[in-house]
Amino acid sequence: MHEMEDVGITEYSFSIRGHRKRYNLTTVLHLYGEKFCRGLEAAWRKAAAFKAGETAHSYFKKLRLLLQGLGAAGLSAKDEVALRVFQTLQNGRTPTQKDWQHVTNEFLRVMGDVDNRSLTNSTKRIVRDRYVEAARGALNWLVDVRYLPAVQMRQRTASKFSTDAGTDSLASLLYKAGRLDLTGKTELEASNEFIATNAKALAELRRCYVAEFMSEFENFKRGQVLLSENSEMSIDEFEEIILRKSADRIGNPVFGSEFGLNDGDLFSAIIRYYKDVYHNSRGILFGLKKFQRLVAWAGGHAHLQSFIEATTKALNAAFHIILIDTGLNVQPTKDLGEDPYVGNSKRGKRQIATIAEKKNRAGGKEVKGRLRDDNVGEVSVKIRDEVSGFRVIEMFREMSKPMRPADGPIAERLWIYRRAGEYTVRHNLGQIDRDWHYGFLHRHKDNALFGALSVTKRVIRRSFQNAKRADGTFDVNLAMAIAGQSTPEMAYHYLDLQGVKAILQEMIRKFLDAWEAVSASSLDDAAAKIGVDPSAFERRKELGLENGLHFALFGGRSKSRKNTKIEEEVLLSDSVRRFTVRENTMRDLCLAKAAMYKQMEKVLYVNPKRFIRKWIPFLGIVEGYIIKIKESRFASQFATVQLDVDARIASGDIAVPVIW
Repeated sequence: MHEMEDVGITEYSFSIRGHRKRYNLTTVLHLYGEKFCRGLEAAWRKAAAFKAGETAHSYFKKLRLLLQGLGAAGLSAKDEVALRVFQTLQNGRTPTQKDWQHVTNEFLRVMGDVDNRSLTNSTKRIVRDRYVEAARGALNWLVDVRYLPAVQMRQRTASKFSTDAGTDSLASLLYKAGRLDLTGKTELEASNEFIATNAKALAELRRCYVAEFMSEFENFKRGQVLLSENSEMSIDEFEEIILRKSADRIGNPVFGSEFGLNDGDLFSAIIRYYKDVYHNSRGILFGLKKFQRLVAWAGGHAHLQSFIEATTKALNAAFHIILIDTGLNVQPTKDLGEDPYVGNSKRGKRQIATIAEKKNRAGGKEVKGRLRDDNVGEVSVKIRDEVSGFRVIEMFREMSKPMRPADGPIAERLWIYRRAGEYTVRHNLGQIDRDWHYGFLHRHKDNALFGALSVTKRVIRRSFQNAKRADGTFDVNLAMAIAGQSTPEMAYHYLDLQGVKAILQEMIRKFLDAWEAVSASSLDDAAAKIGVDPSAFERRKELGLENGLHFALFGGRSKSRKNTKIEEEVLLSDSVRRFTVRENTMRDLCLAKAAMYKQMEKVLYVNPKRFIRKWIPFLGIVEGYIIKIKESRFASQFATVQLDVDARIASGDIAVPVIW
């Protein structure tokens, strides 16, 4: 912070220990004043103290941009709420929750709108998405330290609603590449095939990462055995021999035999010397040229390094295994601590958390309730015939221990590394998004499932969300929790539309079961007649009545005791509530289905609550009738009507209704 005599503060910046860059508030100072800046600095120090410096600085810049926009709006006084919030912040007070919700969502909307240049000139949707996510992250951090009121913030930018905005899953990439054939399959079959392919491709990706990781781990274990064995030649004696040899003699075919060592013993001697150089800072007395020739003879720096410590190849593999297993975002995965566990093993799982999340929970106590800020994930302790995520973490901790310093910021991080042939131990994972990851993809470019695909970390995350449905474990609330969201909107965003359809098809199946139970409820011994257990029959019937299927009740309505209120609200006559199979009604069914699937994605993303509440019952009714007709004697007639409707829609002879 810099002060100028008689003028007051004209510049304002501060630093946080362990963060490389300073935090500049000069532009904010001129709008809000010193009192506000001091309060924000104190809150940000508390919020970002245990966060990664690069992440914190990125978040801070977007927060500053949002504050600048709010300040400009406040000064213009065009928006009454913005003016009120601006003046409240100037006075060092906290705005009301209602006012803060209004301004944050408005400015997040502006920040995400590529056609609005008031906050940034970028016209790239992905850049705008990142701006919004970073600004939301910063605001959430300040909510966590009780500097700002907690509000429901805008989840995504407008780009999500565009046709090209969604991230592909592995199955999507395979489909686009012509390597997933869904021809001739029904929608349900295609959806299930799509999800199963995601699960299979993700499993194959993990298998290849595990194979690379285990290869590196086996080298490391072999190295520990070699280093523990008694050697007939000491490191000093080995060094003396190399000193006497000319450089051009080192590495020739009979090099080892010249001083009485076979290739295995010579390799062991080089491993011990290599470890002493990098772990004990031993000086290379015989010169760098001879050292490099020794290293080349033994297989190169990366190969030798794998015998004494974790390599970048091992780190890249371990990192992606945890990413696949937990479904965490990239940054929280990067921010895992050296001892990442929270609480004890529960149901065969261990919770893992970022450094900041663990330090925010006294003593690393078990996480309760909603998964906050996407900083917590779960790994399996054991997986039959596979290497679990827990074991991968433990093995990487063992491999990285030889290079891990005793204390400091590097010591507390899980993912640390040393570039092959270098001395410096690092924790910046920039290359994991570039060289290391692309190197892995190149090594597996011929893989039948994911080879030659553009597999990014966002693709992995979306595939994880989609594949959760493959074994019947998908649950919207679970997906919301894993994604760190409070509404279904983001959980659905991480699914492909095909994946959503599969989930809806499962809901339709349950819906039809409930429909059948409601329809049969007036029959004697109804459960036996439809072949289900009486308790399951009652559950299906109650589910149907609770979800609007009272239209399916025919006769005997007075017998229902639990749903009297619902039945009293049925105002339509039986004739209206009956479906009579005729050509015009089948045509209406086809149009209704076409209308739903045309609008489905838009409604799903724009208003997921309405989609769940209104569209699923409607979809269940329409699809249910179609299924019943296809199983009846009208199947051939319906197929003809369907073809005719499709042809008329394609030619423009009839318009698809717009429903909302």
